[in-house]
Formats: sequence, C-alpha cells, structure tokens
Amino acid sequence: MQDNVFIKTPAGTEEIRTRQLRLTPRLRSLLVLIDGKHSADKLLEMLKAIGVTMENVQELLDMGLIVHAGRTTVMPFETTSPVAEVMPVAEPITEGSGQLAALYSLFNGFIRPTFGLRGFMLQMQLEKCTSLDDYRALSHDVLTSLQDLQGEAAVSSLMSRIESIMGPLHDR
Repeated sequence: MQDNVFIKTPAGTEEIRTRQLRLTPRLRSLLVLIDGKHSADKLLEMLKAIGVTMENVQELLDMGLIVHAGRTTVMPFETTSPVAEVMPVAEPITEGSGQLAALYSLFNGFIRPTFGLRGFMLQMQLEKCTSLDDYRALSHDVLTSLQDLQGEAAVSSLMSRIESIMGPLHDR
C-alpha cells in the first residue's frame, strides 16, 4: 500500500511556495494535499468533485514534484505532540522574505498535522499569503480553530512561536 502514498519533493514544496509552474487548480489542490500519510485513493476520493484523477498524480510524479513515500529518504513531516515540537524557531527573524518563508514553514508544518484534512481551507489560505498582513489574518483563523480543537494552552504555545517570527499579534 506504500506505493499508493506520496510525499512532496523539495521541488514540490518550492512550487507550493512560489507558484512558478502555474499549475492548474486541479494539480495545485492535489499537490497541497499530498502529505505522506493519506493514500492517493483517499485524496482522489476527496478531490473527485473537481475532476482530479490518477493521471493527475502521474503528472505530478512526471514533473518531479512528488515521489512514492516508500522510495525516498525524504521524510514527510510528522509530530508526536500537538504544538510544542512543531518546527521550533531558534531566534526572531528580521522582516523580509526570510520572515515570510519562516512563517510559511511554520504554518505549513503545523496546519496539516494538527487539523488533518479538516485544515484544507486553512492550507489554501496559507498558499495565498504574500504579506505580513496575510499571515496575521491566517494567524487569527488558525488560532481560533486551534482554540476550538485543543484549548488555550495550545493557542498560547503557537502564538508565542508566531510572535517570535512576526512580532506581537495585536488581536486574536
């Protein structure tokens, strides 16, 4: 069954961040959801309403954006605790593209493991973030959803990690 599970390659992760290849909405949605945990069959079932097929999976394979999970040393993101161990940020990052990249990395590594497939809309919102204001809006939505799911302790932990990159969040 591992042959039916895929992960993003570094090129796939970069494509999500930069949108250089200008993938069709079908391919982009599929690429966003590929996480190394869910089988292609499960993802295709979820995306059948927009017409995603196994041929689309093959397209991503042919483009080098994904690989079979069992055939690579690149490991999908995994976490054992909800918030505390998700990609720690060692020091505040100065404003600029490095800051946006750090925020993308934080949220990308947090949303899927925490919310699973229910986080699809948050993941799509993340993909549209291009400024600190976009990330502030995303922070609000993620923290609100996290409050409902795991409570105030998880929110405080994530908020401190976001603020270590972005600075103080003035409102939640």
